Amino acid sequence: MDIMFFRLLKLTLLTLSLCSVSNLTLACDSKPKKVEPCQKKAGLNKGTRPKIIKRQQPKYPMDELRAGREGWAKLNFAIDPNGRVKHIEIVDHSGTASFAHSAREAVRKWRFDPATQNGEPVYSCRNSVQLDFGISKKRNGASEEFIKQFNKVKQFAATDDTKLFKTSLAKLKKLSFKRYERARYYLMAGIYAHRIGDTEGQIAALERVKNYGKTSIGAEIYIQSVRDLYLAQMDSGLFTQGLETHKTLAKFDDPNATTYQAITQHKNQVVELLASDKLIATTKKIQAKKRFAYLPLSRKSFSIKPIEGDLSKLQMRCGYNYSEHKITEDKVWHTPEEWGKCAIHVYGESGASFKVIEHPA
Repeated sequence: MDIMFFRLLKLTLLTLSLCSVSNLTLACDSKPKKVEPCQKKAGLNKGTRPKIIKRQQPKYPMDELRAGREGWAKLNFAIDPNGRVKHIEIVDHSGTASFAHSAREAVRKWRFDPATQNGEPVYSCRNSVQLDFGISKKRNGASEEFIKQFNKVKQFAATDDTKLFKTSLAKLKKLSFKRYERARYYLMAGIYAHRIGDTEGQIAALERVKNYGKTSIGAEIYIQSVRDLYLAQMDSGLFTQGLETHKTLAKFDDPNATTYQAITQHKNQVVELLASDKLIATTKKIQAKKRFAYLPLSRKSFSIKPIEGDLSKLQMRCGYNYSEHKITEDKVWHTPEEWGKCAIHVYGESGASFKVIEHPA
């Protein structure tokens, strides 16, 4: 892969994003749970996906409604062979936790025709949904207080004073109630995270911008944010996520734009790399506030080495399948082709670091 090309592309997009933010105008108006083993029977790979038959709408939290706050919650969940929802996990949410709680209670009451394998009902482990909570149909509204504080954040973002940038950003978060406001808060949070070298924080913030959609932030800024998200994911070795982000970009970006063509060229290089016989190494570290490091796999075989610090266990989550293992540096794990896309959770002590080595087929 042409590393210099990738770095120049990153620099170009960052410059575009900062210019767009400086020109942005606002309109004003008055712990992961353990899932059930979801093993397929050996040799069986034909089946059906679960189909929803009963959907309970979430209740709007009264405190949030009175305060005029809007938000969303994104959940992962399993579906058992009886079509009942199990093991709900809150992946992310905006606003207060009451949105996530309401979404969880609603999804818990959903019912499905279960997934099947060879005509038999089975667990479906990897299901996700995003539930939105909105009050006004007018998406481009912001309070006067928010606009005033947002302009301050933009001013500090254009300087080298990261302390004032952080302080003003924290104040902006407290004023961000509506989708329009939250999307812009996370846009600035992503820029701040990039400024201090927190790539994981940048990805988390830009993922939220992407989840809000282009109608909440405007097409031009949305596209540039998704471009930055793609580059941050690829730079972190999150190839599977980066390729999915490119699909989103392909829906909204101008196919004739020079920047989009450069990103697509880079995406094609990544696809070639994944199909090659080269080893792919991704460095991971268990952060202080988390108990695990997460990585979606791009290949079917991998090892974990070298390891610095203590790692306790490895979890593999792949479609209907789940497995847990002890970690040793001399082990190479293989996931069957019929398991589909897989992700790993590596648990250990805070600060432990390691490399995930993905092997060619």
